[in-house]
Amino acid sequence: MDARKRIDAAIKLWPLVKVAKRIGDVRPFRAVAKYFASEEAFRGSFIPVDEAIEVQPGKLVAVEILPKLIEMASHVSRLNFCPCRVAEKCESFPHDFGCLFLGPGASEIDPNIGKALSKREAYEHVERGLHLGLLSMVGHIKLDSIVFCLSQFDRFVTICFCCRCCCLLRSGMGRLVRAFPFSLERVSGFSVEVSEDCDGCGVCAAVCPVGNIEIGESGPHHGGVCVGCGECARACPRKAIRVIINPEKDLFEDIKSRILKDVDIT
Repeated sequence: MDARKRIDAAIKLWPLVKVAKRIGDVRPFRAVAKYFASEEAFRGSFIPVDEAIEVQPGKLVAVEILPKLIEMASHVSRLNFCPCRVAEKCESFPHDFGCLFLGPGASEIDPNIGKALSKREAYEHVERGLHLGLLSMVGHIKLDSIVFCLSQFDRFVTICFCCRCCCLLRSGMGRLVRAFPFSLERVSGFSVEVSEDCDGCGVCAAVCPVGNIEIGESGPHHGGVCVGCGECARACPRKAIRVIINPEKDLFEDIKSRILKDVDIT
């Protein structure tokens, strides 16, 4: 089966994916989910980039991480569309804005579903994604290798541009994250603070993709499975939630050591 047919099949089976996220931590389904969601098959981190993120002046800001990864890569390709937005029939973001693939393995992207990009075109793609308000995620994902017919799993990584409404990873991931806590992991030095302006409205808890926030008498409590997406800070109507990146942490080296572990994109 070629890549286009595999993608079409995946889109048709999309409702089953949602079910799988809800039962992926339950035996015997966990054994199946592990093939796609364990640390061996999936390592990813959101790269929080917007005004809600505070980084000390003079430090490497998150928006610079993606160009540095692109610069490392010997080859860059992009998809002509986003399977998530197509499957969800997204009404908020363009369907034709797809993921980037970095590394020699990315050269296998079928021209019927994507195209090779120059470094300059890849930088412009990143800029457009951020301008659209999409959240980037860097991942080494076995499922991408299978669906997009990429045989060299150890020779590519993916940069996804995720919308809140349709992304496979930004909704209903709580049970899978708890089952495989080191697969979708926040960047090093990421922390969340809640100010006295919080009125306990619960918006942050409603938008958290992994169900990590509980509202108590003293306001929101953030649990231990935060994936570092910053969604709570973006959604807070009172701007009472601050997301802070520790200036002593090197985010680029953190991504290299975790996501690019055993992967060569040069």
